[in-house]
Amino acid sequence: FAVHLGGGAYIDSSGNFVFGAPAGAQIYQAPGGFKLDAKKVQDAFKDLSDILPRDEDGKKKWMEWGVPKDIVDFLGKIAGVAGIITTAIATYMWALGILMKIMDLMTADDGMSPELAKTLYSIKNQLQGLEQIQRADKMIEMHSEFDGRIDRVRGLLTQLLVTKPTGAARAQIFAGMRSIVDELAVPLSRLRDQEWATTYDPEAYKGRAFASQLLVFQRSDGSLAPVPMQSPTVTFFDYRLGVPMLIYGATTFTALLHVAMPWFRSSGMYAGQLRKTAEAIDRFVVRMQDESISRTEYTPTTVLQQRTWSIFEIPMGGGQKGWNPMPTYAVGAFDLVRYNDDFLWERFGAQFQAGQDTGPRGLFNYHWYTPETDLDDVAVAANEQARQDYANLQVVTGMYRLIKTAAWLRFLSTPPSSSQTVSGYVNDRRTFQDEMPTVATSPNIALVGIIEHDATLKRYNARSRIRITTQEPGYVPAFRYRVVLRTINSLFSKDAWYDRDYVGDIWRPDYEPSPGDPRCNRLKTELMKNSILSEVVLYEGPSPVNPVVKSGETVLQATTFDWYVPVVSPWSSYLDIDALHNAAKYTSGGSKKKMATSGGVSIHFLSDENIAQLPMHVMQDYSPLLTVGVDDLTDIDDYVTITDISLDKAERRHVSNQDVAVKWQLNWTADTLEVRLYGRPEDRPFQAYVVIEEAVYSGAAASENVTDVLSDQSLVEHIHTPFLSEIVNQLVMVPEEFFKEEEKAIIEATKMWREFLRRFAEERPIGPGDPIEYLNESINELTTRSWSTSTLAMTFGMKIEFAMREAPELWDSVLQEGRRKTRKQ
Repeated sequence: FAVHLGGGAYIDSSGNFVFGAPAGAQIYQAPGGFKLDAKKVQDAFKDLSDILPRDEDGKKKWMEWGVPKDIVDFLGKIAGVAGIITTAIATYMWALGILMKIMDLMTADDGMSPELAKTLYSIKNQLQGLEQIQRADKMIEMHSEFDGRIDRVRGLLTQLLVTKPTGAARAQIFAGMRSIVDELAVPLSRLRDQEWATTYDPEAYKGRAFASQLLVFQRSDGSLAPVPMQSPTVTFFDYRLGVPMLIYGATTFTALLHVAMPWFRSSGMYAGQLRKTAEAIDRFVVRMQDESISRTEYTPTTVLQQRTWSIFEIPMGGGQKGWNPMPTYAVGAFDLVRYNDDFLWERFGAQFQAGQDTGPRGLFNYHWYTPETDLDDVAVAANEQARQDYANLQVVTGMYRLIKTAAWLRFLSTPPSSSQTVSGYVNDRRTFQDEMPTVATSPNIALVGIIEHDATLKRYNARSRIRITTQEPGYVPAFRYRVVLRTINSLFSKDAWYDRDYVGDIWRPDYEPSPGDPRCNRLKTELMKNSILSEVVLYEGPSPVNPVVKSGETVLQATTFDWYVPVVSPWSSYLDIDALHNAAKYTSGGSKKKMATSGGVSIHFLSDENIAQLPMHVMQDYSPLLTVGVDDLTDIDDYVTITDISLDKAERRHVSNQDVAVKWQLNWTADTLEVRLYGRPEDRPFQAYVVIEEAVYSGAAASENVTDVLSDQSLVEHIHTPFLSEIVNQLVMVPEEFFKEEEKAIIEATKMWREFLRRFAEERPIGPGDPIEYLNESINELTTRSWSTSTLAMTFGMKIEFAMREAPELWDSVLQEGRRKTRKQ
């Protein structure tokens, strides 16, 4: 996810400041009324590296800019915990070690929770007045409520690691952890509802009073408002306790949710609490901006005033008086809460003893100097510096961390586009049945026609085993699944293969603003039913308490094809591994994604000239299409064949939609689902998907009285988890000579087309809007969608049709000359 701050500036989920929305990220908005200078904030991030002090250099810079060491240390601890939680994959089966790492980061002697406790006590010791101390005591008490529950959850997690329970015993422990998290509803609500108001003590903020003539607020409405000499009300907004407590409460709550209910995003059970906390943080940030931080704003008049009598400097006892040929000015950002007189005194004393310039106090500098002398130029330079200091102050006060935290909570209140409970793998195998002679045929290649060559058809008993892990029975909520056997249409034009991704081409997840709460997102999915050829529902319901065994046989319409497997000599150029790597690079970008490994790529497509050979090599690692028993593919003497045929080593040819017979078996015990598919040797190869459809919370805003969001269909979307099976019933072993003949025909056709283009360009100008441009666009569109030999042949046909239509006499001349050269050869 990313937060749009305004002006094209974003903070991504890793805390980086970027311009332009990160690709594929859910986008959330900064609080309404939050103002920033994008360029100045970018410079601040260059100095600070991140919105949290992660290393010693970063911590030093934060403290130099006025943040107490205790706060800096605590925020550094937050960085480690938040980094793990943000990237954690939420499934309960794998995560116990990771979850324990999260708990260790929170509870160890130097962990996040002990660090906050130390920070709160440190802040309390610096506060003056009974009211401020009582507020600190309230935060310490609230922290203990979170901290105690962390310890209890950690105890249950340790029990899981030690005893390794299964079934109902395991579910019971997770239920216990969830009950502990539910107890945090009250302290989290109390934290959200804090006013963070403290009685204003003018005796503690004399420095603010003397600087007020230069200071302005940057209001949420975009205006600049003068800072009064003292708080206009009895109380003022004090963010010091709120920043660490809000970040801690949000981080702790979400960390415990990951531990106690790893699929909480899909269930939607805690979405309301997460979103309310995000709203409270947004309000807090805007109040910080409007009431707690300020900067200097100079005009030529105030420049002249400061030249003659600068502001009173705490603790120096007075400002600069009289004319000074090299005047300095009080310039920068002023933290109206943290920069009290004690802070100004402490900074002055430390700088004086170290022999340093005593002017800088945090991000406010009493002795700022510019070589400019013109009043207007001085004002411009001073305001430029003040805006940079203000951007720095926004970062080190924790404002951006809070903004990211609010967006993070909204992100966690929205379901993911992939399942949090379903995972698995596919194992495709085959056993040899028989073989027979056949004929390999090319598509109709322009000027040559159809090329044929003797080949061998080998037939197999194909089997696919899909092993899937689901949610264990006994957990709350129990997700409902729908297990579907599905085939999709991969036919492209004239018997070419169109490589489709199930996610994106068949089922499309996306996010949109949630109705009723547009600052949050909801999941919106679409199933392209017109691209589905056949489907059979194998099972529907939650993970069964008792084992389920089902089987059946069905006829599906599927996109079938012939696997053309090259049989090449040991010295063949098709075995050039370096060329294979180059081909992979050529097909790796943009819309050509995955085409190099789809099996739909023609061996004549993979080069800069689109007529090169596809290199072949023998795989040494495990292949998903493993031959069982004796490997019958290596029985041709003196030839090398592909022993483990994966999709990048053969081409799908003669693609068509046909009926195929499939036997299936389903076995589901607890959280383990296994589906087996069996093909027939008489059917051509095809693909089939076993899809687990899962009902999850959509992310739409729910009313307060809804207790089970998954029971309300208006709040439900369906996530698809597809498992692709390659049912390889047949292979066609094709000699290298066949591909050489195809290559020769394609080269000759290419030469003639280039000669035609050369002469065509001599007769008429070619440019934008020319028919040639339209032809190229049409060809690019075709070959982007299908890189098969059939598509390549089709494009030659389009070129010849163009030539015969636009310049028939010229094409006839090129054709005749080409044929004469061929006869001479």
